[in-house]
Amino acid sequence: GLDVVRSQAESFKGSVAVNFVPQQGTTFSLQIPLSLTIAKLLVCKTQGISYALPVDAIEQIVSKPDSLTQVGTQQVLQWRRGDEELTIVVRSLADLVSDLAASPTPVTAAESSTPRSIVLVRTDTGLMGVQVEQVLGEQELVIRPLGRAIAPPPYVYGCCIVGSNQLALVIDIRTLFQQVTN
Repeated sequence: GLDVVRSQAESFKGSVAVNFVPQQGTTFSLQIPLSLTIAKLLVCKTQGISYALPVDAIEQIVSKPDSLTQVGTQQVLQWRRGDEELTIVVRSLADLVSDLAASPTPVTAAESSTPRSIVLVRTDTGLMGVQVEQVLGEQELVIRPLGRAIAPPPYVYGCCIVGSNQLALVIDIRTLFQQVTN
Protein backbone atom coordinates (compact mmCIF):
# COMPACT_ATOMS: atom_id res chain seq x y z
CA GLY A 1 0.00 0.00 0.00
CA LEU A 2 2.78 2.47 0.82
CA ASP A 3 4.53 1.69 -2.47
CA VAL A 4 1.71 3.48 -4.29
CA VAL A 5 2.04 6.50 -1.97
CA ARG A 6 5.82 6.55 -2.46
CA SER A 7 5.61 6.29 -6.26
CA GLN A 8 2.97 9.07 -6.42
CA ALA A 9 5.08 11.32 -4.16
CA GLU A 10 8.16 10.65 -6.29
CA SER A 11 6.23 11.45 -9.48
CA PHE A 12 5.65 14.93 -7.97
CA LYS A 13 9.38 15.13 -7.11
CA GLY A 14 8.52 14.58 -3.46
CA SER A 15 9.42 11.96 -0.90
CA VAL A 16 8.07 9.74 1.87
CA ALA A 17 9.98 9.29 5.15
CA VAL A 18 9.22 6.66 7.79
CA ASN A 19 10.45 7.18 11.35
CA PHE A 20 9.97 4.51 14.01
CA VAL A 21 10.52 5.30 17.69
CA PRO A 22 10.11 2.35 20.10
CA GLN A 23 7.18 2.78 22.52
CA GLN A 24 6.02 5.93 20.66
CA GLY A 25 5.07 4.51 17.27
CA THR A 26 5.73 5.16 13.62
CA THR A 27 5.57 8.54 11.88
CA PHE A 28 5.07 8.85 8.13
CA SER A 29 6.09 12.17 6.58
CA LEU A 30 5.07 13.16 3.06
CA GLN A 31 6.97 15.95 1.41
CA ILE A 32 5.80 17.48 -1.87
CA PRO A 33 7.07 20.66 -3.53
CA LEU A 34 5.33 23.96 -2.81
CA SER A 35 5.03 24.50 -6.55
CA LEU A 36 2.09 22.07 -6.54
CA THR A 37 -1.36 22.99 -5.31
CA ILE A 38 -4.47 20.90 -4.99
CA ALA A 39 -7.71 22.75 -5.61
CA LYS A 40 -11.36 22.08 -6.35
CA LEU A 41 -11.86 23.08 -9.99
CA LEU A 42 -14.73 23.21 -12.46
CA VAL A 43 -13.51 21.64 -15.69
CA CYS A 44 -15.14 22.92 -18.88
CA LYS A 45 -14.45 22.84 -22.58
CA THR A 46 -14.72 25.47 -25.29
CA GLN A 47 -13.46 25.27 -28.89
CA GLY A 48 -12.00 21.84 -28.12
CA ILE A 49 -9.75 23.18 -25.34
CA SER A 50 -10.18 22.19 -21.70
CA TYR A 51 -10.07 24.86 -19.01
CA ALA A 52 -10.39 24.63 -15.24
CA LEU A 53 -11.91 27.39 -13.10
CA PRO A 54 -11.54 27.58 -9.29
CA VAL A 55 -14.85 26.61 -7.69
CA ASP A 56 -14.56 29.27 -4.98
CA ALA A 57 -15.21 32.00 -7.58
CA ILE A 58 -18.34 30.33 -9.00
CA GLU A 59 -21.83 31.34 -7.91
CA GLN A 60 -23.87 28.96 -10.09
CA ILE A 61 -23.97 27.15 -13.43
CA VAL A 62 -26.93 27.89 -15.72
CA SER A 63 -27.17 24.89 -18.03
CA LYS A 64 -30.06 26.05 -20.25
CA PRO A 65 -30.02 29.85 -20.38
CA ASP A 66 -33.55 30.72 -21.59
CA SER A 67 -33.32 34.40 -20.74
CA LEU A 68 -30.12 35.20 -22.68
CA THR A 69 -30.65 38.28 -24.86
CA GLN A 70 -28.59 40.67 -26.95
CA VAL A 71 -28.44 44.26 -25.62
CA GLY A 72 -26.41 46.45 -27.94
CA THR A 73 -23.11 44.67 -28.45
CA GLN A 74 -23.37 42.59 -25.26
CA GLN A 75 -25.17 39.40 -24.35
CA VAL A 76 -26.97 39.61 -21.02
CA LEU A 77 -28.69 37.07 -18.83
CA GLN A 78 -31.74 37.92 -16.73
CA TRP A 79 -31.19 35.89 -13.56
CA ARG A 80 -33.18 35.67 -10.38
CA ARG A 81 -31.54 35.30 -6.96
CA GLY A 82 -34.21 35.15 -4.30
CA ASP A 83 -36.42 38.23 -4.72
CA GLU A 84 -33.72 40.04 -6.69
CA GLU A 85 -33.72 40.24 -10.52
CA LEU A 86 -30.19 40.67 -11.88
CA THR A 87 -28.94 41.55 -15.36
CA ILE A 88 -25.60 39.83 -15.88
CA VAL A 89 -23.19 40.50 -18.75
CA VAL A 90 -22.16 37.25 -20.45
CA ARG A 91 -18.93 36.71 -22.39
CA SER A 92 -17.69 33.59 -24.12
CA LEU A 93 -14.61 32.04 -22.47
CA ALA A 94 -13.08 31.63 -25.94
CA ASP A 95 -13.61 35.37 -26.61
CA LEU A 96 -12.17 36.37 -23.23
CA VAL A 97 -9.00 34.36 -23.77
CA SER A 98 -8.61 35.37 -27.43
CA ASP A 99 -9.12 39.08 -26.58
CA LEU A 100 -5.82 38.92 -24.69
CA ALA A 101 -4.02 36.49 -27.04
CA ALA A 102 -1.72 37.64 -29.81
CA SER A 103 -3.79 35.92 -32.51
CA PRO A 104 -7.49 35.49 -31.72
CA THR A 105 -9.10 32.19 -32.70
CA PRO A 106 -12.10 32.74 -34.97
CA VAL A 107 -15.38 31.15 -33.94
CA THR A 108 -17.00 29.13 -36.73
CA ALA A 109 -20.76 29.06 -37.36
CA ALA A 110 -20.94 25.46 -36.11
CA GLU A 111 -19.30 26.40 -32.81
CA SER A 112 -21.54 29.43 -32.29
CA SER A 113 -24.67 27.26 -32.60
CA THR A 114 -23.45 24.69 -30.05
CA PRO A 115 -25.61 24.55 -26.90
CA ARG A 116 -23.74 26.33 -24.14
CA SER A 117 -23.78 26.67 -20.38
CA ILE A 118 -23.18 29.87 -18.48
CA VAL A 119 -20.95 29.85 -15.41
CA LEU A 120 -21.82 32.74 -13.08
CA VAL A 121 -18.63 34.09 -11.52
CA ARG A 122 -18.28 36.42 -8.52
CA THR A 123 -15.98 39.34 -9.32
CA ASP A 124 -15.09 42.58 -7.52
CA THR A 125 -17.77 44.39 -9.54
CA GLY A 126 -20.53 41.78 -9.10
CA LEU A 127 -21.58 38.72 -11.06
CA MET A 128 -20.34 38.06 -14.60
CA GLY A 129 -21.34 35.24 -16.92
CA VAL A 130 -18.84 33.01 -18.72
CA GLN A 131 -20.25 31.01 -21.60
CA VAL A 132 -18.69 27.59 -22.21
CA GLU A 133 -19.60 24.85 -24.66
CA GLN A 134 -19.49 22.00 -22.18
CA VAL A 135 -19.20 21.62 -18.40
CA LEU A 136 -17.27 18.42 -17.67
CA GLY A 137 -17.68 18.54 -13.89
CA GLU A 138 -16.08 19.50 -10.62
CA GLN A 139 -12.85 17.76 -9.62
CA GLU A 140 -10.15 18.09 -7.01
CA LEU A 141 -6.98 18.37 -9.11
CA VAL A 142 -3.27 19.08 -8.75
CA ILE A 143 -2.27 22.40 -10.32
CA ARG A 144 1.22 22.35 -11.76
CA PRO A 145 3.18 25.41 -12.89
CA LEU A 146 3.79 25.80 -16.63
CA GLY A 147 7.54 26.07 -16.21
CA ARG A 148 10.05 28.77 -16.98
CA ALA A 149 10.30 28.31 -20.74
CA ILE A 150 6.88 29.89 -21.25
CA ALA A 151 5.82 33.02 -19.38
CA PRO A 152 2.09 32.47 -18.83
CA PRO A 153 -0.33 35.37 -18.83
CA PRO A 154 -1.24 36.65 -15.35
CA TYR A 155 -4.68 34.99 -15.51
CA VAL A 156 -3.21 31.47 -15.87
CA TYR A 157 -2.47 29.69 -12.56
CA GLY A 158 -0.91 26.69 -14.27
CA CYS A 159 -2.23 23.46 -15.72
CA CYS A 160 -3.74 20.21 -14.52
CA ILE A 161 -4.30 16.75 -15.95
CA VAL A 162 -7.93 15.86 -16.60
CA GLY A 163 -9.73 12.92 -18.20
CA SER A 164 -7.54 10.65 -20.23
CA ASN A 165 -4.23 12.47 -19.66
CA GLN A 166 -5.36 15.71 -21.31
CA LEU A 167 -4.04 19.02 -20.05
CA ALA A 168 -6.32 21.85 -18.97
CA LEU A 169 -5.25 25.43 -18.32
CA VAL A 170 -6.28 26.63 -14.87
CA ILE A 171 -7.73 30.12 -15.31
CA ASP A 172 -8.03 32.80 -12.62
CA ILE A 173 -11.31 34.04 -14.06
CA ARG A 174 -11.42 37.17 -11.87
CA THR A 175 -8.03 38.35 -13.14
CA LEU A 176 -9.09 37.53 -16.72
CA PHE A 177 -12.20 39.73 -16.37
CA GLN A 178 -10.12 42.56 -14.88
CA GLN A 179 -7.63 42.45 -17.76
CA VAL A 180 -10.31 42.38 -20.44
CA THR A 181 -12.31 45.24 -18.91
CA ASN A 182 -9.24 47.48 -18.33
